Amino acid sequence: MVGSIKGFASLVQKENPKVIRTHCSLHREGLVSKVSQEDLKVLQQVSEIVNYIEKERKTEKKGEKVRKRKKKMKKEQKKKERERNRNKQKEMNKNRKRKKKRQKARKKGKEKERKKGEKERKIERAKERKREKNRREKVRVQVEVRKREEVRKREVGRREKVRKKVRRREKREKKRETERKEKRKKKYGERIGEKKEK
Repeated sequence: MVGSIKGFASLVQKENPKVIRTHCSLHREGLVSKVSQEDLKVLQQVSEIVNYIEKERKTEKKGEKVRKRKKKMKKEQKKKERERNRNKQKEMNKNRKRKKKRQKARKKGKEKERKKGEKERKIERAKERKREKNRREKVRVQVEVRKREEVRKREVGRREKVRKKVRRREKREKKRETERKEKRKKKYGERIGEKKEK
């Protein structure tokens, strides 16, 4: 059955090399029953070694299971920590957004107040400019009035001077006329008197 050349197992292995061949368990027990006591001692040692190896393997399996459990626990802990960190980050982001909104609201309020202040300042400046303009206009009008008054006074003075000159001329001319008339009278009076005497 288990011959290496013509055995059934070898022929089957030729067809399918993945087949595993083993001795029959009863046949193995029969072989063991023929072994001497000295060989049994060796077999006991071997069995102890095998059992020890089996135990070690089991303990290794258990250790692997424990390690896997620990790994799972660590992974779960890491997941939980990540979730906590995400939640913390979300909370922090929410708080930041709230702070930003508050700051924006404050800035808007300050901006409104600043704009109001600027409007008031602009209005005040415009009023000040108007006052300055009115004051300058008043000063300009006063200066123009003074100039006109001065011009009028000069004109009046000049006219008075002209009138005085005209009056003086008229007086001179009248004097001259009266003198001429008197001279004429004297001349003509003497002539008339001479004629009468003749």
